[in-house]
Amino acid sequence: MKKVPFHKAALWIVGLVLALLVVWERVYTGEIAWRVEMLRKKEELMGNELEYLKLRTEELSDMERIEALALDELSMKYPDAGQVFWVERALEEGD
Repeated sequence: MKKVPFHKAALWIVGLVLALLVVWERVYTGEIAWRVEMLRKKEELMGNELEYLKLRTEELSDMERIEALALDELSMKYPDAGQVFWVERALEEGD
């Protein structure tokens, strides 16, 4: 069996380590790119949900809708003039 000089063996080992580092870097970069893409998709979905919730909040807060629900479904009615009392709040220092 032929003896390989130390410097050639060291070169092979360094080359192998560098090749493994390059492969690892590529795999890691691919994984990071995949994570970024997943986060972008999640951000888009959450943005869509936020817009939907804003519209839904606006729809549910509509005073005409609330008045119709109160009158029709809850059988509420407007108070008579004698049933309304105005209460004034005394202003405190700092208000």
